[in-house]
Amino acid sequence: MVQSNTLKHYLIIGLIINLIILLNSCDSDNAYLKVGEYHFVNETNYTITFPAGHERHNIAPKSTTVFLEKFNVRGKSGAELSDFISPFFSVSTTNILNIKFDNTKCLLDVKTNDFHSIRNIKEFVPLKIGKDSYKFTYTFTEADYNRAVDCP
Repeated sequence: MVQSNTLKHYLIIGLIINLIILLNSCDSDNAYLKVGEYHFVNETNYTITFPAGHERHNIAPKSTTVFLEKFNVRGKSGAELSDFISPFFSVSTTNILNIKFDNTKCLLDVKTNDFHSIRNIKEFVPLKIGKDSYKFTYTFTEADYNRAVDCP
């Protein structure tokens, strides 16, 4: 009888521990991997180049450059549009972004609030492609080239 009661107590303690472990595994404060898939489309006849350190974003005429940006966030699973920023939001410590068209015409010191700015995620066309991922498309057009000035 004493052995039976002791066994019951250990079983109850074991069940409580398992329940605590199960509840903690459902914690909404877990980290999730969010993925931004960025497509830079060049509809112009000019090669578009970015500053040193961002050469991977360079785009040949009439082509598209694609890259992924992955980051961990804590909280609930599921990406929201507000989770993402433009890859060019903060370019360098000097925070100056110059974009060149064939190294002859430039968009100088592109700012987030400029017209059709690559630094502003709101200028990208978003598409949710998975629970934790978005595809963002930014298109350079002849209008961007026409806004550019002669490079210094």
